[in-house]
Amino acid sequence: FKLKALTDEDMKQMWMRYDGDDSGHLDRNELRHMLEELLERQKGHRNLSDEAFESCMAFIDINKDGKISYEEFEQYLGNFNTIDSSMSEVE
Repeated sequence: FKLKALTDEDMKQMWMRYDGDDSGHLDRNELRHMLEELLERQKGHRNLSDEAFESCMAFIDINKDGKISYEEFEQYLGNFNTIDSSMSEVE
């Protein structure tokens, strides 16, 4: 996926890929897996510290229920600048 050019269909495919248990939300493990893959594409490694993960989780989980809804996922991925800034603390 090219993050700067995600279509609605791309987002749906990504959602289905990372919502492995088809629960309708991303749990912490599923979100971490997604962020590690995004990090690998952007920075060439998957080294996401716990601190960076918690920061991203807090940023993405708008309603603070501990899981990521499709709407939160879509809002996060729909703005590449948001992704870039939330991952900026990871080198």
